[in-house]
Amino acid sequence: FPSHDIYPDNWFIKHSEFFLAHNLMKYSFEKEYQNKSQAMREEALLHFKKAVEIYPDFFNAWYDLGRVYMLFNDLDKAYPCFEKVRSMDSTFIFSTINMALIADAKGNTKLAENLYKEVIRINPGAQEAYGGLGYVYFKSGQLNESIKISEEAIKLFPQWAEPYQNIINIYLSQKDTASAQRVMNQMPR
Repeated sequence: FPSHDIYPDNWFIKHSEFFLAHNLMKYSFEKEYQNKSQAMREEALLHFKKAVEIYPDFFNAWYDLGRVYMLFNDLDKAYPCFEKVRSMDSTFIFSTINMALIADAKGNTKLAENLYKEVIRINPGAQEAYGGLGYVYFKSGQLNESIKISEEAIKLFPQWAEPYQNIINIYLSQKDTASAQRVMNQMPR
């Protein structure tokens, strides 16, 4: 994570809330804690909320708060958290990628498309943005655009299977099995 946070007088309080929440989230994913993971994530949510309440410019806490809301599928609460992070640092692409995922999940493919394009403009090496954009194009019926961005991704990331799969799915949706097979044969093994 970038170093965005300033250390005000209440540094210990805000960091203790953040680290407690962060550790609760981390442990909730570990196998031995699976039966308690929901409760741990709920407790983490409370501590992340407290951390941003104590220090409203706490970059990492806002980002992780958005991630917890996404885990709970509360996209309406997650999105503003990522917007806040993006307003603090527009070059931190992960908040913008999460905003694109949420926009797509809520059916706003045009917004998702624009957000993925922004990520690619900021960081042309952001592999997940190419995959997201290809998928958004595919879902919205912009098949030529989807193939174009997938081919661009293949040039940049030749060992990444997702853009090949996207092109294969497009050809299969058009009942063009010969082209799908041709692309399948080009996929990395």
